Amino acid sequence: MKRTLLCTSFILVLTASLVADSNLRIDDVGLHGYYGIPAAVRLTVRNPSSQAQPIHLQVAVANQYGVTNTVAADMSLSGGEQRQLELPILAGGGETKFTADVATAGGAVFGHDDYQASPHRAKPIILMCASEDVCKTAQSQIQFSGTIEERADKNRQTAFEVVADPRDHWWAYSAGKAIVLAMPLAKLTLVQRHALEGFLRRGGRLVLLEHEIADASFLSAYRQTPTPPKGERVGKGTLFRVSGLSSNTLGDIFTGRNLLGVLSEPDPWPYWTQMDWLRRRFAAAFNFPRLRWLLIWLMAYIVIIGALNFAVLRSLHRLEWGWITVCVLALLFAVGFYFSSASRRPSGFRLDNLAVYYLDARSPLAAAAYSLRISAPARRNVVVSVADPAVFTLSNSTGGESHSQIWVEMNRPRVGVNREYDIHFGPPSQIELSLLKWSFRDLNLQGLHEFPGTVHVIAPNRLRNDTGQHFGEAVYLDYTSNTLYSLPALAPGDEIQLDTLTPRPIRTQDEKRQPWVPPGLDSGKESLQELALRHSLPFVTDGRLFAGFSDGPTLPVELNISHQQSAHALIVVALEQP
Repeated sequence: MKRTLLCTSFILVLTASLVADSNLRIDDVGLHGYYGIPAAVRLTVRNPSSQAQPIHLQVAVANQYGVTNTVAADMSLSGGEQRQLELPILAGGGETKFTADVATAGGAVFGHDDYQASPHRAKPIILMCASEDVCKTAQSQIQFSGTIEERADKNRQTAFEVVADPRDHWWAYSAGKAIVLAMPLAKLTLVQRHALEGFLRRGGRLVLLEHEIADASFLSAYRQTPTPPKGERVGKGTLFRVSGLSSNTLGDIFTGRNLLGVLSEPDPWPYWTQMDWLRRRFAAAFNFPRLRWLLIWLMAYIVIIGALNFAVLRSLHRLEWGWITVCVLALLFAVGFYFSSASRRPSGFRLDNLAVYYLDARSPLAAAAYSLRISAPARRNVVVSVADPAVFTLSNSTGGESHSQIWVEMNRPRVGVNREYDIHFGPPSQIELSLLKWSFRDLNLQGLHEFPGTVHVIAPNRLRNDTGQHFGEAVYLDYTSNTLYSLPALAPGDEIQLDTLTPRPIRTQDEKRQPWVPPGLDSGKESLQELALRHSLPFVTDGRLFAGFSDGPTLPVELNISHQQSAHALIVVALEQP
């Protein structure tokens, strides 16, 4: 009888576990095990109730370094409804374990699943084909094209991944180096087509096989002329076109200079980007004491305590008072040191809302990079709400200041330390930050933004601003003729004739490119023209480029406390194809 009861209990527990797991399933992590930033987690969730109910879904990822990031979302499911969705999460590197839980609004968990794996190191070339045979032919043409050395490089440094289930978000493809699209676009929804375009504009490489996709409307603005060998510039990315697999020219795209672009890392200048410069110029910075300032205070303290103090006491014949005066003077110096330093600290909470937009002259849709700096005068938990579909990426810790060698040294051991994030997706998306007194946190996000228009070359040497933004500072660079023009302020709709301006050379004959920060540079005072002359606008390395500062647009952000806010945006436009 006892054995029967134990068996019955075990079966009931096992059944309950299986039923719970059937309500939530992790279908895929990343792109078939390839992680990007962020990594996409595909889940299937089912409402076991016959009644509609709100649910709370949470996914946590823990890596081998002990860092755990979580994302959560609230939604409502009708009775018995089963839904598939994707969530972006910062997965980190190394061995990772994903844990998903779904609960009712009251907190009762009714679904759980785990997924554990190590991410693949290589970034794959993604093949999206109408059939398996088409994918095999496409892969064969890519692998066996080029010289013997190029074939060896491709076999050693690239991987191929067939994706038969198109994704709904551009960040779901962030793990890929390039996408070869060889399936009818009629099979893709509008959302899935936008995801592919977003991947392209964010800096990806998209290869269209014209015959196989059988759609002339997709990215039609970039398909009106014969495709150049180096591809068409689309935002930050590159679009390639092939008439079809039967032409046997797909492999030519993955040879020569194009192959170097596929094999190289996406960010050639990670140390000094436009966003770093925006932070240094516009974001709040704490002016902590320099070493020289501390030495002056120390010398003054030694002179007053060791010489002046005892000279006065000796003249008064009261050397025994030294026990008291030394303590009093030390206390006064400490108070003075504190208030002298504290006078440079922020007196209120502040939000610096920064954005960099990359677009071309054929479309107003831009790839956007955002940075939020929240600085605090006191210890406080701050909730940041972002009413935009932009996704969170890696965040900067409270790092060194441009005006403080001591602060840099104190924080040097913390460089590269991973932080834990708990993000709740909305809209709005929310994240809670624990800020210490006189500290700040940087949050980085990526997304897409559509302007009313773009910057055009409407006639020889004539520009028009159709972005709808006012530029207080702007430059025009022509790398072909090695000329730079510093432009006056441009209002929306303004036109400017470059012939009326005096150009200056971008680079002299013997000058070498130096994208790093020169020693002693004060970025807070550097102009956009000086930034361009230091070759720190790597978005375009040839052709023509426009870059301008404006007060927006930026992310719609709210904090749960009263605060000051500043907004600044850098808009970069590639004016012609490479």
